[in-house]
Amino acid sequence: MKNRLVENFFYPYEEDKILSRREKCILTMMADGLSSKQIAGNLHISENTIANHRKNMLRKTSTGNVAQLIAYACKSSII
Repeated sequence: MKNRLVENFFYPYEEDKILSRREKCILTMMADGLSSKQIAGNLHISENTIANHRKNMLRKTSTGNVAQLIAYACKSSII
């Protein structure tokens, strides 16, 4: 029998249920055409952190790539 990991999340702000504020900020910069290196420099964080945020956003929105993620965010009025 498989073990299942159940994920429970608490979001103090209703608007953060899908994407956090930081993820929305990063996604907006991605939509503006900035590279991960440029975003990392602007936010004073590492490129690996940007990659982790991107991976988490793709997982949360069930999208397969950044283009689909940006399209989803635009259609859902996230950005």
